[in-house]
Amino acid sequence: MRQVILKIAPPYDDEIINKIRTGFAALLGHDIDLKIEEDRNLIGGFMAYADGRVYDASMKTGLMGMRQKLSD
Repeated sequence: MRQVILKIAPPYDDEIINKIRTGFAALLGHDIDLKIEEDRNLIGGFMAYADGRVYDASMKTGLMGMRQKLSD
């Protein structure tokens, strides 16, 4: 079992955590140990760290991507 560190913006509930846990278990192909850290610096969404990779699903990154597309 590998550890996934999840930094998530509050508020969140068990349903969201379970969906994230299930998604990462499927993505990585094995059960995971999910370590949850609340990060009040995130506007929304989450960032996860697993197997030396960063998975960025934060609102800030989404908004930056949208900004880039609109300026092209």
